[in-house]
Amino acid sequence: MYPFDAGETRLQVINPSTVAAYSRMRNAFRVMASQEGIRTFWRGASSVVLGAGPAHAVHFASYEKAKKVLVQWRRRVSGKNLESHHLLHGLGGAVATITSDALMTPFDVIKQRMQSYGSRYRNVPQAFMAIMRRGGHGAFYVSYGTTISMSIPFQTLHFMTYEYFQERLNPTGLHDSVSHIWSGALAGAVAAGTSSGSFMEERLADTGTCYRHSKYLSTGTYASTENIQNSI
Repeated sequence: MYPFDAGETRLQVINPSTVAAYSRMRNAFRVMASQEGIRTFWRGASSVVLGAGPAHAVHFASYEKAKKVLVQWRRRVSGKNLESHHLLHGLGGAVATITSDALMTPFDVIKQRMQSYGSRYRNVPQAFMAIMRRGGHGAFYVSYGTTISMSIPFQTLHFMTYEYFQERLNPTGLHDSVSHIWSGALAGAVAAGTSSGSFMEERLADTGTCYRHSKYLSTGTYASTENIQNSI
């Protein structure tokens, strides 16, 4: 799926350089391959590899901890030995995404800067040092607010729906791979169908500091490829 992510990043730049203007995903693939080579589709993948493992570990650890704490709190308040509740699952999912996105967002920023057309970054350390020199720590979190504003609704619905279908498809609570697969698929479909896309997050991650100027947000005139290169 990573080549599609690279194509999506390119397509979401408005007013791009003439050599990086694409009409659709198929056209982006063809032009990128012919002008930059096949390897360009995997630029920035190392950043994802470095960040995904720790971020997912934090995500699920935070979810399980938050769910446990919330269930215990509900039992203390009600005075009854109540089982978990779907709303608590949703709140646990919100806590999980806030913590994991705090870890993953800098890696995502590096990834998208490396994916941009004409990017001069060849590896993660080079990109990290250049972004740090120009924008400081804040440059790595320029899209964090937008990221969690979309991730929280998605993950809240995702975990609520997942736990709901798990109870319906696997009432015994014993391990059942089929019920996990179906619950995960249905939960992902419901959450994706009711959550917005990530275009603003990716534009903020791509352009970095240029989005701090209100004119880019108020007029809807997003950075061109040249703006991105100058901002990084």
